[in-house]
Amino acid sequence: MMLKKGNVVIDIFAQIIYGLIVISVVVFVLYYLPYIAKGVGKTIKQNEKILEQNEQLIALFKEQQKSALTNTQDKKTLN
Repeated sequence: MMLKKGNVVIDIFAQIIYGLIVISVVVFVLYYLPYIAKGVGKTIKQNEKILEQNEQLIALFKEQQKSALTNTQDKKTLN
């Protein structure tokens, strides 16, 4: 089976276009990768701050529960 010259030329051009698209996508991703990483880093830092705040709130809530329990026990003992 012989290939026609027209089909070979079209195949070559299709491969060249495909290669250019792949190269442009790779360059685009590599160019914007630092910006993406910086955004992810900010998000991680924000999440860590939120976790610390949540832990502080949980500790505060536990202290309030303990004080509420001791207050109710004190009231029972007074009566």
